[in-house]
Amino acid sequence: MHRRISHAAWIVLLGLSAYAVALANADPLGLRLLLSSDPVPDHVLAHVQQHGSSSWHATQADSSSSSSSQAADQRRQLHQAIPIRANALNVRPGLQASAARPASWATASITPSVRGFGIPKTFLGISHEWTKVEELNQPGSYLQLIQDLTAYGGGPLVVRIGGGSTDQQTAPAPASTWNELRQLQYKTGVMYIFGLNFKKGDVALAKSQMDTIFKEIPYYSIMSFELGNEPNFYEGIYGKSSKEYIACCFVNDWERFVKALSCKNPAQFSTCTPGQFAGPVWGHVNMFPRTMEWFLKVNYPYMNLVTVHWYKARREDQNTVQSLLAEGPVRTEMANLRKLVEISRRYGKDLRVAEMNTISNSGREGLSDSLAAALWTLDGALEVANTGAVGINLHWGDGLALYAALLRQKTGAAYVKPTYYAYLLLQMALGSGAQLVKLDLQALPGAKLKVWPLLDTKSGAMRIVLINKHATAAAGMSVRLPDDGYADGKLLRLLGKRGLEDEWGVSLGNMTYNLGGQVFGDPAGEIIAREEAAAAAGPAAGANAGAVVTEAGSSSGAAAASAASKPGVKYTVIMPAGSAALLVIPKQPK
Repeated sequence: MHRRISHAAWIVLLGLSAYAVALANADPLGLRLLLSSDPVPDHVLAHVQQHGSSSWHATQADSSSSSSSQAADQRRQLHQAIPIRANALNVRPGLQASAARPASWATASITPSVRGFGIPKTFLGISHEWTKVEELNQPGSYLQLIQDLTAYGGGPLVVRIGGGSTDQQTAPAPASTWNELRQLQYKTGVMYIFGLNFKKGDVALAKSQMDTIFKEIPYYSIMSFELGNEPNFYEGIYGKSSKEYIACCFVNDWERFVKALSCKNPAQFSTCTPGQFAGPVWGHVNMFPRTMEWFLKVNYPYMNLVTVHWYKARREDQNTVQSLLAEGPVRTEMANLRKLVEISRRYGKDLRVAEMNTISNSGREGLSDSLAAALWTLDGALEVANTGAVGINLHWGDGLALYAALLRQKTGAAYVKPTYYAYLLLQMALGSGAQLVKLDLQALPGAKLKVWPLLDTKSGAMRIVLINKHATAAAGMSVRLPDDGYADGKLLRLLGKRGLEDEWGVSLGNMTYNLGGQVFGDPAGEIIAREEAAAAAGPAAGANAGAVVTEAGSSSGAAAASAASKPGVKYTVIMPAGSAALLVIPKQPK
């Protein structure tokens, strides 16, 4: 039988893969200085205060080295530091949003000592149909852009191959496909989840697929095998509707199938290889918890991963920017996902949202390919992390879907869509180790602000994701921390030029990807000054306390209240309408 695939094996065997040496570009956007957990050097602060940021940027680049090549290399490592001035909007000059005063202010009180879920380095993944999956290994375009996603400490990426095409396969993929997937794994260290045809009911076909995968792909890079795709939408099996099929037959069919693939003698568990499969591959996070309980009670011994999908539940053609970014449905869906995670853990299994994107069936033009989709992706990823799920796979379809982060052109080059910038910002925020911590958010009704505080588990720095989902109104944000040796902050912005529906003018740290993954622009960030803050008061009149962002915080109110009652430090950030930012607050050197 096949070798068992376990999470422990992944950790040990990753050292054998090319992942440790595969990063061809260690700092693709030239933002490492901004993202580092080191404080801003004193000489940088002094120069900025005296001469302004652009002067410091040019002077450092010109005088840093006698070698022009070394100077060019160092220039890529610099960020343009923009100082805060009294009552000024601390955004880059030239932004249209900088001319508007913030419509509201919010206070985010963070308690790093009250901690929630840790986020695995393998949290981020992508999902691609079997159709045209070879494009992921295309040199100079897809390949480099995939490598860029692991340049900030996270990874390896988890690549799930499947979707609607899974149950359409009639034979194992051809040799050319496996050659490309082997090369992709060797160059980037990706882990794979492979979809096997379940809907056809042909065990011999699924076994042939599985045998081929073990023959062609290094076993240590195989995370799991998924059986089928979205069985809750199967129609016509045994002449039944999808609801009838789930009620009468699905769980038992899955058990029969997985036993046949796992066991020399399905009647004797001692002959089985447990822990190789992922399921139920449910079509939405709104799966009834009792159905998940039933499924796992029967099939958990053969599984190593629980998988569900997440798209907007609203009908595709009825979605708008406002409905995409609405908070109410997210609250309901994440509450249910948390229940599914808890059930999975009772059976000793992690849960992964193995297919996720804005709007199902390839997305909607002008929405799934916009800045609004990027903000949804960034926020949605952290919402999933906050339930305790171990990862997400953002679906690209066959490479031509509207919601794909990279869109295949006729020339074969990849066009970078706005959502790709959200992937990058997420990876920058998670770094090489992150843990959610306690948040109390006080904002006026109508404010569309989200705050995700992340503790860098290696350095103790805070990495805080800020999102303003409002279409027209800028907002002021006061981020408060206990006085625990924090230095001045550094800010990186994700911005568009034409509002939430922007498809072409999105940038991250003033850097933009051109066709084929070429990077252009001057890296730009901001220094956010550390200010002394008095003890926090209770919620202001008319304000509503934001939801606790971590599970740990929900049962640790006394600790949070104690921390908030003490003097601390604060960082003031203006968030333009329709934007996101990463605020990195390092610890002072001891």
